[in-house]
Amino acid sequence: MTHPFSDDKLKRGAVAEYLTMYLQGKHSTRKERNSQNSFILNINAPWGIGKTYFLNHWAQQLREAGYIVITFDAWKNDFCEQPLVGFMTEIEDQLKGSFDFIGKTRSHAVNLIRKGKRLIKVGTPIVASAVAKKIIGVDSDDLSKIAKSVSEESISAIQKKSTKRTRNSRPP
Repeated sequence: MTHPFSDDKLKRGAVAEYLTMYLQGKHSTRKERNSQNSFILNINAPWGIGKTYFLNHWAQQLREAGYIVITFDAWKNDFCEQPLVGFMTEIEDQLKGSFDFIGKTRSHAVNLIRKGKRLIKVGTPIVASAVAKKIIGVDSDDLSKIAKSVSEESISAIQKKSTKRTRNSRPP
């Protein structure tokens, strides 16, 4: 088996190894402190620098070392009205193979993800409505009525202008 970074002319394998050791240390420290705080690692660079290359090869290296790795490419998964549903589906699909040997854990994980997707589908409009009410003081029903009224007024105004222009453009 070849090393995931064997073809990398920029020698990013060393960066991947450093980050792996950093995350292992971070995990150990959090485990010792019994910390439940979340942690985010951000890889940021201009377009075309090789972030996707680096992350794909690092993921391969981590998998070969026995880690469970989930990757998500927002560009490849930009087909769903509810982006979070696509994200949850991708997690479910990638975890299926990782938890085959732990039947009960896999079952719980799959059920949790399915419930999460349903909650997102139902909850997103409710949350959006609540946010709109909080920010602008109008609930979704009132917002719908306002939008309908504005669109009817706009159509009426356009029709009036159109009729007026038609009359003005006729030869005497």
